Amino acid sequence: MNYIRLAAPDSIQGPAGADYTYNDLKAKNVYILDDTETFGVGVGNSFEEQFKKDGGTVAKRDSAPKSTTDYTPLFTAVASKKPDAVYLAGTTPTGMGLALKQGRTVAGFESIPFVGPDGIADLGPGGTTGATITVAGAAAKEVHGTVAGIHDLPSGSTFVADYTKEYNKAPGAYSAAGYACTQVFIAGIKAAIAAGKTDNAAIREAVRANNIAAGNKFDTVVGSISFDKNGDITTPFMSFYKTDLTAEGGKGGWVYVKQQAFTDPNAG
Repeated sequence: MNYIRLAAPDSIQGPAGADYTYNDLKAKNVYILDDTETFGVGVGNSFEEQFKKDGGTVAKRDSAPKSTTDYTPLFTAVASKKPDAVYLAGTTPTGMGLALKQGRTVAGFESIPFVGPDGIADLGPGGTTGATITVAGAAAKEVHGTVAGIHDLPSGSTFVADYTKEYNKAPGAYSAAGYACTQVFIAGIKAAIAAGKTDNAAIREAVRANNIAAGNKFDTVVGSISFDKNGDITTPFMSFYKTDLTAEGGKGGWVYVKQQAFTDPNAG
């Protein structure tokens, strides 16, 4: 299987969330709850490892499958350890939105930060079916999350305006990244044709080789980018957001905080 990926991998997303929780939110003692799914467990593991490296303490870690209907006993059991933040390692559709809503009802969790990966920071405004803010309602206050991509596009970019004009809505968190992927593949196809490749197998191989060739850079809507031998972007970005229940005309929305470039420790 061949691919190119502009999204930062979970080996970055978990640690980035940990650094943000420890350094920006000043939380030193966290409760981690994962959804037992591959994504949730993995990002929870990398968050936990980095949070401990940063000097933080994990009050407790629990796993709860998406079939769970009552998360309050889990929060009640850890309340005495007084965590000052919660990391929801999973996605809203696999129960973490309900966990957020029910967790807020337990003493000690009413106002502390809840943090999560892009499965929580879906950037959907209140009222959007299945969105975190819609599922959790008023409990979605003081929620922070990571999105594995760039937020601030290069100076002079018209992508947001063009997208909004075409589709009558703002682009999603990964819209620009998806467009950039297409630009890279089109560049690869053009290079393959220019090299005289005609059959499908030869074109596929030429595109793959062009995408990951050392020194190859591609001018895209997210800037000049390149990929390592595995097809991962060499300078992955992580963007950070938080909820604002007064945004989107009072429906609630996600507000951009900052972005940061990372180096994947597992890249190569």
